[in-house]
Amino acid sequence: TMRAKAAGFRSDLAAIEEQHDEVMNVLRKERDRAVRQAEKRAKEAESMEKVWKDKCNDMTKELEMTRNALQRAYAAVEAVKGDIGKFYEGSDNKEVEEAAKQRLEKEELMRMCTDPRMQGLFRLWDTDGNGSIDFEELCLGLRKFQKRVRLDESALAAASLMLHYDVDTNQTLDRMEFAQFLHDYTRAVGVKFSEVADFLLLHTAHVGEDPSERAALEDLQPRVEGLLRSMEQARARAAATSTSMDAVPPESQDATPTLPPRGVE
Repeated sequence: TMRAKAAGFRSDLAAIEEQHDEVMNVLRKERDRAVRQAEKRAKEAESMEKVWKDKCNDMTKELEMTRNALQRAYAAVEAVKGDIGKFYEGSDNKEVEEAAKQRLEKEELMRMCTDPRMQGLFRLWDTDGNGSIDFEELCLGLRKFQKRVRLDESALAAASLMLHYDVDTNQTLDRMEFAQFLHDYTRAVGVKFSEVADFLLLHTAHVGEDPSERAALEDLQPRVEGLLRSMEQARARAAATSTSMDAVPPESQDATPTLPPRGVE
């Protein structure tokens, strides 16, 4: 009986040892997996730390550049203040007021160019997204506010605006030229751009385009191009004449351009 019990104890002990080995194997596997995960997370943390260090270095450089730019701008402002002071000392009040007015208008124009609503308007008028507004886009943009006006009258207005505000004479309006157009328009109607910007943006976005007008504009394009060339030549002649005259004759200033007959450029 004692031998049988001893044999049973040995069997139980062997089973316990086998279970112990299995448990230890499982624990070792879990330990190895935990170690691998910890090493992986440590590498990821190290990588993230490097990324953030690089970003911090880049931000530090950008802040330094911004600080230098602000210092230069401050120096420029101080220089302008000094120039204004000198100008004021040697000029009458009318000249000072005119210079101050021009400076304020320039500052307002720069604020308009950085206004997100102005940028949104430009993107809406620039239908092909090439970064400039050509004659057709300008005319179609005007049409959204001129539904009661004939298409040829809108085309004439667009041609006149293009000639007046296309400073670099590439027959398109860039962002600054477009902003100048809207600045002059809002000033002419006696409001500030900030007061009507939301209306202009929403109206442009919600009023749809008439496909038939785009096709009609393609028919008008040769006549408009001929008109633009004629107006540009007239402006060049007027500029050449102004070098020898104090002013352009009144009849030249009051002349209203008209579209040439179809087929005539």
